[in-house]
Amino acid sequence: MISLHKSSKYFWKNGEFLRGDTLVDLTLNESPVYEVIRYNGKFLFFEEHLHRLRMSLDRLDSEPKSIYLPSQVDMKELFVKNNFLEGNVRMDVFPKAGITVAYLVPFFYPSENFYHEGVKVVLQFDERKNQQIKQFQEDIKRNTAEILAKTGAFETLLVNKEGLITEGSKSNVFFIKEGKIYTSPEQVILAGITRKMVIKVLENMGLTIFFQTIDTKAITGFEAVFLSGTSIGVLPVKSIENNHYNSQNQLVKEIRERYNKLSEI
Repeated sequence: MISLHKSSKYFWKNGEFLRGDTLVDLTLNESPVYEVIRYNGKFLFFEEHLHRLRMSLDRLDSEPKSIYLPSQVDMKELFVKNNFLEGNVRMDVFPKAGITVAYLVPFFYPSENFYHEGVKVVLQFDERKNQQIKQFQEDIKRNTAEILAKTGAFETLLVNKEGLITEGSKSNVFFIKEGKIYTSPEQVILAGITRKMVIKVLENMGLTIFFQTIDTKAITGFEAVFLSGTSIGVLPVKSIENNHYNSQNQLVKEIRERYNKLSEI
């Protein structure tokens, strides 16, 4: 469950900085509620991530114990202690145990070539148990890893029992047709922080947005598709299964440029 960056020497637990090699000894019989935040000299949307973390905890069926959440100062010190200038930090909250840990995780920031060529995406017939809570779900993670290893794809798109595409395994997805944007409504997805900022960009551009899920049978009718996420920002898709899209779509390029300016990537 815990995947500490191999070069990381310290992690944070309930207000203390501890040696990284002791993190593997933390075994708790519950799935954590978590967030992953990007850092590149400053944190990208730190307060927004913390707000979603609190919202996830509020939506749990069980009453959590008193929770200690880290501050930006705490997390910046974690990067300093580990001699990292950039990277991703993951916060895991174990509500029943009343334990919060934060640690640096392996990360991958796509090179410019990925944005030029776009990425290969495939379908995964899985659904999150509770889309409104960002909580570790081992079965979906395992299924995703198997599919990606088998197909060589960059990402999977989750498909529900009705055959509707909801979201990516680690991202949100947007479809483009005749200058209009289509993306799933918040009720059926884990609404990403990057997605929220991308929607703000789309609204500022005056674009029409349809909040609806897309049937797998209808994906051939779109001109372009892109993903959004913490590490990838706005990333064009070149194919979903055997369907191909324009990864150099000018609207996607403009959306990405505006998002990068907003996030100062």
